[in-house]
Amino acid sequence: MGDALKNLADRVEAYGTNIPNASALLENLVKHSSVGVFEATLENIATCGELVPSFLKSVPGTSGNLINDLIHWRDPKKSGMEFSLSLLLLLSLAAYSVISVVSYMLLALLCVAITFRIYTSVVQAVELIEKDVTIPPETYRKHHSIYIHKRNDKQLCKSH
Repeated sequence: MGDALKNLADRVEAYGTNIPNASALLENLVKHSSVGVFEATLENIATCGELVPSFLKSVPGTSGNLINDLIHWRDPKKSGMEFSLSLLLLLSLAAYSVISVVSYMLLALLCVAITFRIYTSVVQAVELIEKDVTIPPETYRKHHSIYIHKRNDKQLCKSH
């Protein structure tokens, strides 16, 4: 393999970047290499399926792995979202430093988290308001009579 790469480097250096016969170069590389050329056929891809990480394997309802689905735009909404976010990230990195982009992304994430926290608090408060909080008549009479009795005692003490 080392001889083949050296030979390839020598030929590229000799011809510059304009290689006259790419197929002859490939044949020479295969001839001097112990690895050979890997053909991307369905059988070869199927045998290498275990090399794909589990989070990239196909999801029920999709037609292949997640990367292929994104690249081939099988789900336009998901692919559009990924493309837009990637483009936004690349443009941001082109205009600003990495630290600025990361800090602004974390600040945006913090704002979203705080907004979600406020939203859940408001929803809990509204649910508490809608809850039935009536007092049974017996409890009301009991507390009312105690209050009236204490009030009358205070008024009697003031008058003497």
